[in-house]
Amino acid sequence: MTRPTRLTALILIVLCALALPEVTGRPVVKDAAESLWIALNVAHHDVYSEDEQPPYGPTMVREPVPILVTAASIRLVDAALGPAAPEAYFSGDRARYLKLQNLLWLALLMASAAWAAHCFGLSRPWQLLAALAVELPFTLLVPPNARYAIGVDSLCTELPGAAILCCASTALTIGFTRRSLRMLALASGLFGLLALTKAGFFYAYPPVLVCLAVLYFAVTARARWLRTQTVLALLVLVLPFAALSIAWMARNEARTGYFQMAERGGPIVLYRGLLDGMNGREYAGSFYAWAATGTVAHALRLITGFRDADLEAGGRLQHLAMGLGGAAGRRDQESEDTGRPEEALTWYRESRATYERYLRQERAAGARYAPGAADKLTQQDGFKLIERRLFMHFALFAPLLLRGAMVIFPLLILTLVYARAARRADLAVFILPALWIVLFYAMITHFVQRYGWLPRPASTIALVIIAAELWRHGWPRNRAPARSSMRGGAADAT
Repeated sequence: MTRPTRLTALILIVLCALALPEVTGRPVVKDAAESLWIALNVAHHDVYSEDEQPPYGPTMVREPVPILVTAASIRLVDAALGPAAPEAYFSGDRARYLKLQNLLWLALLMASAAWAAHCFGLSRPWQLLAALAVELPFTLLVPPNARYAIGVDSLCTELPGAAILCCASTALTIGFTRRSLRMLALASGLFGLLALTKAGFFYAYPPVLVCLAVLYFAVTARARWLRTQTVLALLVLVLPFAALSIAWMARNEARTGYFQMAERGGPIVLYRGLLDGMNGREYAGSFYAWAATGTVAHALRLITGFRDADLEAGGRLQHLAMGLGGAAGRRDQESEDTGRPEEALTWYRESRATYERYLRQERAAGARYAPGAADKLTQQDGFKLIERRLFMHFALFAPLLLRGAMVIFPLLILTLVYARAARRADLAVFILPALWIVLFYAMITHFVQRYGWLPRPASTIALVIIAAELWRHGWPRNRAPARSSMRGGAADAT
């Protein structure tokens, strides 16, 4: 390790240490609590189950990588303090000790950012700026109302996913520019782990491969002998990813009868299909309802004339609300819990109530794995709605991107524009995975703001790279082919 690398590593360690006070014993709730139950069952009973009482039936409701890491953390805590009742791990000291794993994910994220900046030829100050820029949104800049889900004080999967995504994107870019099969294999394996952390990448990775195939054949169009290497490179990009994904899906089929990455997609797809049924007034209101920041929401309030009251029971945007207050909210929650979608006041509760209804029916029918069957049926209902409303489905991209990727999506598009102007295929390759997961979220989900924290670091790193190059060279003014600055024998950019 060279002296600059040692210094950079030391600074990253200090930055991680500064994040330590952000890790607290705050209660683990919502999605993170569900994952924690599974991790407790893995650690204490050696079974991958979400059940809180025996017998512990198998599940595939959550992706395995973060859960297995948390299970390992539980065993370390138990080795130091001794076992405790399950409730002890959801708040207080033990919850804080479990959250300390996030400092390792944070270190990986910052190291990946510095690695990417180094490989793009940036100096050490720019490398440290990239590391700091990806750290702050997960520490000091976490919105107060999102602390349960984002950052080092949460056991949700956005931070682990972002760390693996940045590392995988950097390895992919190096492998592409150096034509290194080993780096491509590493990238493929990392994307496989990413799919086992955020299941959406199981669907977002294939389009990345298609884009890479186009780039590869464009680069090697004049050299026939390189086309064989291109096919080999694409195989290397597929096989480790496929091996990891198929292994987990085979486990799910053996335990539940369903060959898939995870469940929970059914209510999300149905909710997206229900959103496609909004009328013109609700479509206009969705920009206000889903505005990502208070400033934007205030501006849209002035433009559209909508108010917070429109998102309450009986309001013009009632269907768009994800939660209602007072008695109406309790009634809406009851419609979900009892599986009566026809009584739901919001589309969010209607989608979940539909799942609950199917779940009750499948359990009554004696299905082998009722949650999987209910998830499939709910998903089918959602896709049927989407197929009937394709125009509105794609029209919703605009407010959904405003909601979940208001800054990220423009940054990704800016990166593509710059990469085209500067003939920098390496930069385009780096942001492809982030771009495709953003498009996937806009296509299939309701794209809540939390989802945007996954591709945010990759877009931030790209911004730092562009800023550094503009600082040194200015905006590219000619169209002569440029050499990639990705270190280590880079290929010509397209």
